[in-house]
Amino acid sequence: MHVIKPQIEKWLIGKLQAEKVTVNELRAYVFRDRRLPRLQTPVPLPVDYLEQLPVDIRVDSLDLVNGRVEYEEFPRSGFNKTGVLRIEQMNAIRYPLINHPRFSDSSFITMNLHGSIMGSGNSNCVAMMPLKKDSAYRLKGVIEKLELTKLNSSSENLGKIRIKSGFLDFLSFDFTMTGQRSTGKIIGAYHHLIIQPFKKQKDEKNVADFASFMLRHLVIPLNKDVSLPERKRTGLVDYQRDPTRMVSYYFLQSLLMGIQKSFALGFLLPK
Repeated sequence: MHVIKPQIEKWLIGKLQAEKVTVNELRAYVFRDRRLPRLQTPVPLPVDYLEQLPVDIRVDSLDLVNGRVEYEEFPRSGFNKTGVLRIEQMNAIRYPLINHPRFSDSSFITMNLHGSIMGSGNSNCVAMMPLKKDSAYRLKGVIEKLELTKLNSSSENLGKIRIKSGFLDFLSFDFTMTGQRSTGKIIGAYHHLIIQPFKKQKDEKNVADFASFMLRHLVIPLNKDVSLPERKRTGLVDYQRDPTRMVSYYFLQSLLMGIQKSFALGFLLPK
């Protein structure tokens, strides 16, 4: 970690103040076992969490360089194997990072995030986090050039679906999130998507041939690219928040709702 222009005299009295903080190669790992009961305690949104911290934070810019976040989950039932979803080469800039705003401060904490999902494609997101009470969060971004077979660890062991082939050209999203619900839309395009469901046996990954045929020919189109009208590739987001869930879950489920309503790729993300 590198700190530029730290105000040490303020640190001694519980005020974390600096011009810039850079964190290199951050590694975060999250594991969840769905067989165990989940805690039901309320989880605050990011700005509310910052406000509860016992120190006064005032940093002009917080930079995360070449980070990595990995989520691993053991399913409640299935093939007794975990599914993994990983964001690599993650770079983020958050500015300003403050938890007790003054009248002259910005109305938002802005975060620019870039990364690669399972080492494939590019993901970019801008998050506007409000410093004023009862204001909405705004998230806007795009996932593009993603080889969908890279998601098989998650889709096979958690969703019981194998992605035989497929390429996500892009998935753009734009929605707001409050303490109660998220609203907005996603627009996407993909091509050559072939998926295969597994049979119901818990310990075997045998393809269910008839179900696979139905999915390929009747349920999920092989291609849904930019040659189609945009309205046929658009899904609306209207998701009610569960306050006992992490904000990452809130974001993923909002995105998932739009994906499902757009082109039925919801099984690719953990629920």
